[in-house]
Amino acid sequence: PRKIMARWIFTCSLFVALIGVFTSAVNGIVIEITGPDQPKLQGEEIRVTCVASDGFDSNAYFVRFFKKVDGKAVEISTNHVVKEEFGATGRYKTEFSQSADVGTVILTIQDAQNGDDGEIGCQALPGPKEDVPTYTNVKLNVPVNIILKQYAPDADKYRPVDGDTIVLKENVKGGFACVAKDSNSRAEVRAFIGDKDVTDEMKHHLHHDPEQVKLGALIQTTYKSELKMQKSDWDTTLNGDVIRCEAKVPGYETVSAQAVVEMQYAPRFTCKKEQSAKLGSNFELMCEVDMKPAAAVFAKWYWGPPDNRTEVAFTDSTGRFTANVGEADGTKTPFGLSISNVSPEDVNVMYHLEVSNGVAIESQEIMLLQDKSVEPKPEPTEDPEVKEEKPKADETKAASSQVAASLTFVIAMVAASILNH
Repeated sequence: PRKIMARWIFTCSLFVALIGVFTSAVNGIVIEITGPDQPKLQGEEIRVTCVASDGFDSNAYFVRFFKKVDGKAVEISTNHVVKEEFGATGRYKTEFSQSADVGTVILTIQDAQNGDDGEIGCQALPGPKEDVPTYTNVKLNVPVNIILKQYAPDADKYRPVDGDTIVLKENVKGGFACVAKDSNSRAEVRAFIGDKDVTDEMKHHLHHDPEQVKLGALIQTTYKSELKMQKSDWDTTLNGDVIRCEAKVPGYETVSAQAVVEMQYAPRFTCKKEQSAKLGSNFELMCEVDMKPAAAVFAKWYWGPPDNRTEVAFTDSTGRFTANVGEADGTKTPFGLSISNVSPEDVNVMYHLEVSNGVAIESQEIMLLQDKSVEPKPEPTEDPEVKEEKPKADETKAASSQVAASLTFVIAMVAASILNH
């Protein structure tokens, strides 16, 4: 029977707790306090009812409402009279009524705000010194605020994203954080990269660092929840994806903050590692550099031994050497080193191109060889205007026959003339 009775008492106590009704008895007077059974939303009305029964007489007793502030019971009202510091808000009202031996006081909090929630109790006085108010816990949900922050390695801290772009650098420590602030630690915070939910991959630091602001008799409390991701091996394929932070408090729409990922990476070189030039010619070593940001912080060519090295930066010149930078095509920029009148000292030399775009400093070696190839000599051509046409063989033979015939005729004529005489 005792076990059955204990279970019955536990069940009844649990039921009372769930519906927000709490009771106590003082000098035979029973105090029953009832608050909202569900969390209220900011701007709604909160009603707390305190009933004193079983012998309550307003001529002998009065009912007071209290609120716990920093662990202390602060008086809100006595019967229908609201204390000045609560009444000054213009939102705290009480109604007192009595019927037979029952006294009822209804506390109404209009336009509920952060700080109105918490433990609110009532008590019938006078009573024993050891008597304490009977409390009910009033819950209030207020809108949550969400901020997207970016990790700043130079300061080793997170800062709010400037604009709608978050910059991440290849092989450089970086990251982002979703920071939500709410009044009652009920916000659910999630993070996404593109369509992928990365919440479980992030470091969680939830509902900490309460910030308190005292407003008269009320204290507004705000908690912080953070999700953080920090690493160096960022994938450049994330470029253009959206990082999104979301926060949700029951009763309100999901709020979010987002930014587009701009992946930055170190210079990458595309060029022939061996190039050839003829002695005495004008030649330009060429190399294309792919990098983001595409603008170079600095670039230079250098060659020769360390103790006697020659350097040419950006578009500077030294002697017969000039550094050139072409126009960028997207993320690709051409770099060149022009050499006028190439000499034997210029060839069979290792040239270095060094470029930085703020992400990293990278360099590329290019060997300049001598081009010893011989150009073929062109075949001589005759001027058609002065070219003599050679007689064909048949025409020459015919002409010779005509000359011989003519000569025979002349000899015959001379011989006939001699015989006649």
